[in-house]
Amino acid sequence: MLRFITPLLFCFFLFACTATPVSDYALDHNFSQYKTFTFVTSPEKSVSSIDSKRIENETAAQLKVKGLSQTETQSADLQINYRLEMTTEIESNGSTFGFGIGLGRAGIGMSTPSSYNENHYNKLVLEFINPASKSIIWQSISQNKLTETMSAQQRNDFIVKEITLMLSDYPPQTK
Repeated sequence: MLRFITPLLFCFFLFACTATPVSDYALDHNFSQYKTFTFVTSPEKSVSSIDSKRIENETAAQLKVKGLSQTETQSADLQINYRLEMTTEIESNGSTFGFGIGLGRAGIGMSTPSSYNENHYNKLVLEFINPASKSIIWQSISQNKLTETMSAQQRNDFIVKEITLMLSDYPPQTK
């Protein structure tokens, strides 16, 4: 019985720690018209990073499975923009101690301050752009944290997992 429950609990905790990406898309858009894609770069991203190559390679692989092929910028049906968005999180550490004295409607209170840490991490953002209208037609934002302290293998695994999750609902199924 324990041999059955242990793997089940492991899977539960593994999936419980994974946040689902948030996706948005143009409701009235026909996504079946897209057969080719290309990556576009923003002016501030003139130097390609190691993560950029990982993102492009995994996105291209996932879209190839979905029937799209990568082509030159001028002839692409779909443009893909991506970025790593820096996010800050404030984390409080330490215990607090407080006491108060009250008489009737008046009172005095005091507590010790907590220590705070400012943590920085990146979120992966994918945007699909219609080149004719120059508008974003589909977007997905990772909810998991790509941290600076990850090893090269951890970064690669993170990007593969996140892009797989992000593109799992592309093209969107209209109801």
